This record gives sequence, C-alpha cells and structure tokens, in this order.
Amino acid sequence: MKDKTKIIFLSIISVIAFMLCANNAYALTENERYILENQGSKEDVELNNRNLKERQKLLNEFIQEESKKISTVSLPGDYLLLNYLNYKQSKYYYCGPASVKQAIQYLASSSSSQDTYAKNMESNGDKGTLVYKITQELNKHQKKHTYAHQVMKQNDFSTFVSAIKQNIKSEVPTILHAKTKSLYLYNGDDIGHYITAIGYNEGVPVVGAIASSMSLTYMDTYDHNYGRGTTLGSHKDTSMAVFQTVYNNRYIIY
Repeated sequence: MKDKTKIIFLSIISVIAFMLCANNAYALTENERYILENQGSKEDVELNNRNLKERQKLLNEFIQEESKKISTVSLPGDYLLLNYLNYKQSKYYYCGPASVKQAIQYLASSSSSQDTYAKNMESNGDKGTLVYKITQELNKHQKKHTYAHQVMKQNDFSTFVSAIKQNIKSEVPTILHAKTKSLYLYNGDDIGHYITAIGYNEGVPVVGAIASSMSLTYMDTYDHNYGRGTTLGSHKDTSMAVFQTVYNNRYIIY
C-alpha cells in the first residue's frame, strides 16, 4: 500500500512539474510570438515607430517635390544606379547578413564579416534573420542614414517606388524582405529572401518581363539558376515585379 501511495505521490509531482514547465514554455512562446508579429520588443517597436515617422515625413516632402515637376511622359535616360559591391552569401540562410554587409560597406566604406553580422543578428537556419534585427544592425554600424522598416500592402505601390527613388537619390540602398516569385530570374520559385534596391530607370522596358514605365535594379546575394540565368549579382526587373516581392505584408527597410 505504501508503494502504491508513493507511486501516486510521485505521479502528482511529475504532473505538477510538467505543468510548470509547460507554463514557462507557453510564456516564452508568447514573448517570441510578440516579437515575430511586431518585429521586436515593445521598446524596439517604439524606436522604429519614431524613426519611421521621420522617414515618412521626409518621404512626403520628397513626393510633394516630385509632383511639382511638370512632365507628361517618362523619358529614357532618367536613371540612377549606386556603385554597389556584391557579396555572395556564404551560407544558405545568410541573405540577411550578406545584404547588411553590402549596405554597411557602401555607407561606411568598411564592413565586418557575414559571420559577425549573423552572430549579432542571431541569424539561423530556421528563421533566417528577422527584419528588425537588420534595421538595428544597419543603424548601429553606419551614421549616414537612419533606417526604419515598414510593412507593405497591395495599395502601397506609389509609396514603395517613391521610397526607393528617394533613397537612391540620397545614395542609400533599400533592403527588401522579399518573396521571389514575381522576379523574372526566379522563374516562379517563391522563397523568402532579402534583396537590395540600388537603382531605377525611367521609361526603359525590361527584356523578358512585362513592359513598364520604370525598371528597378536590385542586388542579389544568392547564387542559383532557376532556368533564366544566375540570381547572383545586379539585375533589372519591372518596378511592379519588385514591388510584388513585398506587397503582401512584407517589409521594406529604408
């Protein structure tokens, strides 16, 4: 009888211990869920909102200035392209660290290794690199530009294009939290990826893509061929195709 009582007692203790562990795990999961859904802690979100408010103010001023320019047609030759170095990502999930290295190298004229940025941003093979970590790392290692991240919706096309044009005219790259299906070179393959907008060209159609009044140039750190040539390096695509990489609740870091 004593043995049975002991077994019951130990069973109760085990159940209580399991419940305590489960509660702790649930609390941790809720915290992680908040960070994933909001791109950072409450403090991170507040800081980004302050930076984003300033970015949106400057963007609105840029849009107003652009609207004052009297032009009835986009003429070929209106273009800008950043003189941008390309770094091939050294691991399959290093598109974030490689994109950060490229941007910091351009903005600060020097940069650390991809491994260093990956460690700082806690990049891993399961979740890659979170958007807010990229924003923080960019702001930590250069002083030319204060980055903020903003989610994109389907009706944000004009905002998207204006943000990229404003950045390029200010010699600032824009990192896109992309899904690649719409890009010509990805040939329908839809992977989560970071690419960087580094140029625009008014009035010039893109070969192999739907004609557009504007093409955007992006830099890609991933080296693969989906049947239309390597993805690594600098490529042009239509502004709409590039916008579609982020228009469904993904982010631009600008």
